[in-house]
Amino acid sequence: MKCTRCNQELQSGWNACPACGQKIAQNHICPNCGREVDLSFRFCPFCGKATTVQKTTTAKTERQVDRVDIYDFFYECGLDADEADKKASRLVAKLTEEEFTFLKDAYQWVFETFYGEDTDYCLEALQKAEQLSIAIAPEQFPLAQTIFEWAMDSVWANDSDLNDEALELTIELLQIPAFDETRLELFKAVYDWFYDEVHGSAYEFIDDSLNFAKELIQIPAFDEARLEQFKEIYDWVYDEVHGSAYEFINDSLALAKELIPRMTPNIFEKLKQSYSKAVDDLEKEPEDALAYARKRIGI
Repeated sequence: MKCTRCNQELQSGWNACPACGQKIAQNHICPNCGREVDLSFRFCPFCGKATTVQKTTTAKTERQVDRVDIYDFFYECGLDADEADKKASRLVAKLTEEEFTFLKDAYQWVFETFYGEDTDYCLEALQKAEQLSIAIAPEQFPLAQTIFEWAMDSVWANDSDLNDEALELTIELLQIPAFDETRLELFKAVYDWFYDEVHGSAYEFIDDSLNFAKELIQIPAFDEARLEQFKEIYDWVYDEVHGSAYEFINDSLALAKELIPRMTPNIFEKLKQSYSKAVDDLEKEPEDALAYARKRIGI
C-alpha cells in the first residue's frame, strides 16, 4: 500500500505517512455484511467474502475552496487574467481549504523573507510558494520556517543571495521520513561537529558537511548517544590508526560510519584492545593491525 499524497510505501497499522504526514484510513467496509474490517484484510473475517477498498467515513469531508478565491489569489500574485483563470479551473477540485491556506501563508512568508515585499518579485515568490506547498504538508510549514532560519543564520551567514540554497535544504530535510524537531537538533549537532571540528570551519566544506549530516541521521537508531560514540570511533581511527594525517579524514569517517550500526561500548573496547595487541605484541602495521582486530572480534 502506498500514500495517496507522496507514494511512500506504508505498513499496515500506521496512522499517518512517515514522509508527508498524510492521515491513513484504518478500516474498510465489507460490501457483503457491512461490518468494518482491517485495511489489510483481503477477506472479511465475519462473512468470509472478499473485501473492497471502500473506506469508512470517519470525518466530515474537507471543505473545498471557492473558485473565485483561488482566481483572486493568483491574480493578485501577478498572473494575468487568463493564467489566473487556468490555475483556478485546474485547482478548484483539488485544493482543500487547509491546503489553500497553506499556499497563501507560504506565499506571504516567501514574499516577505526572500524579497522584502518588493512587488517586482510577486511571481518569483509565487513560484517558490507553490514549490514549497507541493513538497511538504501544511503541518510541516512551521518546522520548514525553523529549518530555513537556522540554515540562513548558522550555515550561510544571512547571505540573501543564498536563500534558494536554504530553501532547497529545508525541502530536502523534510523529505526524510519522520523528520521532526528532534531530528533537526540532531542534524544541527552533526553538522556543527563535522564542519567545525573535522574541517576547521573551512567555507568550502559547507556542502560536504550538510550532506554528511543528512547521511548520518538516517542511520537506523542514530541518536545523540550514537553521535557521541561515532565521534569517539572517528577520533580513535583518525589519531591512532592514521596518525592524524589529514588525507585520511574521509577514510576515518567512512570506517566510523561502517562500524557505528554494530558498535557498543564493550565492542569498541575490545576493538581497541585487539588493535593494541596487534601493534605492540605482533608488531603489525596500523592498517594490518586494524584488520586483524576487526576479524578477531567479528566486525
